[in-house]
Amino acid sequence: MSRALAAAALLLACATPAWAQVRLATPDGWTFTFAGNVGAFYVFEHESSSGLVTTPGALVGAGRQGSAVRSGYLPAFAVLDAKGTEGVTELTAHFGLAPVVQTTGGHDDESDLGARIDLRQAYVSVAGSWGRILAGREVGVFGRQSMLGDMSLFGTGATGGVTGNPGGTTLGHSGYGYIYPGFNAQFAYSTPSPHPVQVTIALFDPSSNNNFDELIAPRLEGEVQWAHAGATLWLSGLLQPERDTRLDAAATAWGASAGGKVQFGGLALAVDGYAGRGIGSTTLFRDGRTADTLSTSLRPSLGVYGQITLQPQMGPLTLGAALGASRLTAAADEPYFRTTNRAATLGGYYQATRSLKVVGEVTETWSLDTDPATRDNRATAVAAGMMLFF
Repeated sequence: MSRALAAAALLLACATPAWAQVRLATPDGWTFTFAGNVGAFYVFEHESSSGLVTTPGALVGAGRQGSAVRSGYLPAFAVLDAKGTEGVTELTAHFGLAPVVQTTGGHDDESDLGARIDLRQAYVSVAGSWGRILAGREVGVFGRQSMLGDMSLFGTGATGGVTGNPGGTTLGHSGYGYIYPGFNAQFAYSTPSPHPVQVTIALFDPSSNNNFDELIAPRLEGEVQWAHAGATLWLSGLLQPERDTRLDAAATAWGASAGGKVQFGGLALAVDGYAGRGIGSTTLFRDGRTADTLSTSLRPSLGVYGQITLQPQMGPLTLGAALGASRLTAAADEPYFRTTNRAATLGGYYQATRSLKVVGEVTETWSLDTDPATRDNRATAVAAGMMLFF
């Protein structure tokens, strides 16, 4: 794993950066560290003018083109940690602030809010030989390996649109092969590491889901991961019960996701997929419920994503290609539709120095439906930029 990949995984997957630029130790055994990353990308995107797809879940627009200077899929991160050991117990307090570089209202942002600052991580963890308990806000468990393994974590992937001064990060391949797990309040237990098999079980603050107004139980997410000799396999799942008190009716959203990665020297292959009902297809639960206001039926969704990366002679350049698709289908009680979002990305990632990565990507995206009267929406995005990890 390259230094930059390790840095991003650490920043997103709740470990304390080992090479923090600022490190302070106190006489009572506590260590305070500061680390992070900053990146910026120029993006130009052109949408075809012939697209007519408007079904739920469609991500690609039609007839627009434009430029943006913005953060990529990974925002900037400022990571603060306080870590100490008391007896045989390891204690950590972690804060991860994730601003983007662009302002959402144009020059100087007329709302006076400046760039969006997202407190993605704020948690305490308690660890010992028995495992680890994390309490607070951190990345979700369901499908997180898909996001962390996406090569466009260091680029942009699908843009999510460049017009109207976009306020957040790009999409990577969330909505185009996997569902973005988000950062949510949770209590999570993980078995001790390092072991070939690691299990995580978490209770989450339940998320709002399309007008279900009673969420009486926490959302349950879990993951089993096996790693050995350059190969990794994982399986994760999700359950969230929900109720519409207006209709006096309940439903349970569920999801299952699985994937694997294998590495042979500088060549790495990865594939994963998901299926579920009521979980949407871009971010969790988006468009997951029927449009029928008198029903609690949930829409089925599924997706698959694969990528190949090559690091010639284990040098500074990594080349990658990715292809993914997500599908959202009508619930049983609404007019039939089937929306498919596809993306194909070619990327080059050059480690210019130990800390600086220069990136270029080209991404083609499509939104399609089953109506013969409409055409697919198609867009081409070109992105170039750099990321600094410290």
